[in-house]
Amino acid sequence: MLICALASGCTKVESRTKEHVNIYATETDAAYANVIAIPLTTLPQGEIVTVLGNTYGKDYWACQIRTHTGNEGWVLCTSLDYRGD
Repeated sequence: MLICALASGCTKVESRTKEHVNIYATETDAAYANVIAIPLTTLPQGEIVTVLGNTYGKDYWACQIRTHTGNEGWVLCTSLDYRGD
């Protein structure tokens, strides 16, 4: 299961967005997106991204991603679908 591989430090896993997802410049911005952060861009549902890494905070799980156009940023990992369908 890819989510387990990610949790153990696996990188460069492809995933799809489960919903419209805002991409943020930093892990902290992604974690507090609804409070203070302004997104860099938004991806549509079903967009394929590459997960470059992930980190856990007190109340969040953030993933560093790269889009198919080469843009990088941070999203909440819970907004990604790791099934690889």
